[in-house]
Amino acid sequence: MTAPLASSRTGKPELRLLMQSLNDTDIARVSAFLSIGRDRLQYDWQVVAAGEVHVLMLGAAEPSTVLGIVDSPIATLRVTDARAGAQEAPDTLVRPLQYEALVDALCAVEHKLSGRPAAASPAAQPAQGALAAALSPGDRFRLRRWPPTAMLQGGRYHQRLASFLSARHLDLEELARLSNVAPAQCEAFLAALIAAGLLDVKPAEEPAPLAAAAAPRGSPPLRPPTSDTGLFGRIRRSLGIVWPKK
Repeated sequence: MTAPLASSRTGKPELRLLMQSLNDTDIARVSAFLSIGRDRLQYDWQVVAAGEVHVLMLGAAEPSTVLGIVDSPIATLRVTDARAGAQEAPDTLVRPLQYEALVDALCAVEHKLSGRPAAASPAAQPAQGALAAALSPGDRFRLRRWPPTAMLQGGRYHQRLASFLSARHLDLEELARLSNVAPAQCEAFLAALIAAGLLDVKPAEEPAPLAAAAAPRGSPPLRPPTSDTGLFGRIRRSLGIVWPKK
């Protein structure tokens, strides 16, 4: 027997995912991929820290005790580091976590529950590429609104990073330096915020154009006004400024 299904605010039945012994980068990537994969997933997946769960994702050999779990999960997914020549089991995900692998594994769980085939993966730009494109060098980021509690609890430093991002726009280097958090963990959290639509992204500023005084040789000379009448003409004449006649 597994945890009963509840309906979420989206109208879809809700499935609950609990992560154990995963690092901050893993957790942030899973949160981002869940947000992006909503169109493919038939259920509304919620990341939880306790209570009944449908899928347990482990970064260790054995799960630790979780408050509130009575029934066994539908599936247990294990996250491991890549090993050269190793034949991974079907329920194993390899770091760095990939969008397609995670969503395919969750679609398999949904198929087991409903019997309906999983939605095909779109042929358009993959989500991983979309996340990479959203984090261009020099871009600056600031929170649009405060993240939900589940996202903040999904990583050890998420609360700290969110505090810095709520104050002003920061680029990745500034965020890592001010928060004293590794750039890879900052980048993963930024990706999760972008996927959830919580981040305002200000593109990198282009270099300011050179001043007119620094114009290269051969630039055309300044042209005198076509008419020396009127107020400005009178001011120039009173100061002894006279444009040479052609």
